[in-house]
Amino acid sequence: MRGDARRLRESIEHLLQNAIAYTDRKGRIALSAEGDKKQAIIRVVDNGTGIDTHDLPRVFDRFDRVAEAGVRGEAALGLGLPLTRQFIEAHGGTVEIESEKGKGTAVILSIPRGTR
Repeated sequence: MRGDARRLRESIEHLLQNAIAYTDRKGRIALSAEGDKKQAIIRVVDNGTGIDTHDLPRVFDRFDRVAEAGVRGEAALGLGLPLTRQFIEAHGGTVEIESEKGKGTAVILSIPRGTR
């Protein structure tokens, strides 16, 4: 695929940092990638604390994060997901989040292949 390699890398790093921040030491985090000629799909899935349904609409608001004890680093600032969405949308892609409190979170990036 074509695009801004730095911004695409940062997007994946943001997702991994969030997953690490919200998953305890015995938890699981998985990164997978697949795709076809039209798009690349990248998933980061964890079995961490998850996000309440009523908090999901806020996850892309800058500096607004779900309050969680022990969260540190970039996740504590509430910038990772907003920046990821900005970078992925700049490539013509989308960011989807599936989460359930107490069960974990999956973030799916769909990035079109092309000449961007």
